[in-house]
Amino acid sequence: MEQEAAGKWLGLLPSLFYTAVLKCRRICVKIKRMNFELLAERTRYLKENPRGVSEMCKVIEDMRTQVRKETMAESALRMLHAGKYALEEIVAISGLSLDEVKKLDAGQNA
Repeated sequence: MEQEAAGKWLGLLPSLFYTAVLKCRRICVKIKRMNFELLAERTRYLKENPRGVSEMCKVIEDMRTQVRKETMAESALRMLHAGKYALEEIVAISGLSLDEVKKLDAGQNA
C-alpha cells in the first residue's frame, strides 16, 4: 500500500517540477512588469549583462565547489566512524588532504 502511494507521488514529481519551472520562468522573464524597480534592475543585470552572467556563473561554481567539499568530508567522517580505514586510505578514497582528515578525526574524537 505504501509503495503504491510512493509510486503515485514519484509519478507526480516530474509534473510538479515542470509546473514550478514554468511559474519561475514566467516570473523571471517578465522583468519589465516587476513591481520593485531595484529587483528588476538587479535581475536584468544578472540575466542580460555579460558581467552579471559572469557573476552568477562564479556564484554557482563556488556553491558547487562548497557542496563537493562538504560531501567529501561527510564521506571521510563515515569512514572514520566505521573505524575500518587507515587515515591514508581515507585520504586516497575521499580526495581530502591528510590534514583535513586529521582535523575531522580530532573533531570526531573530541
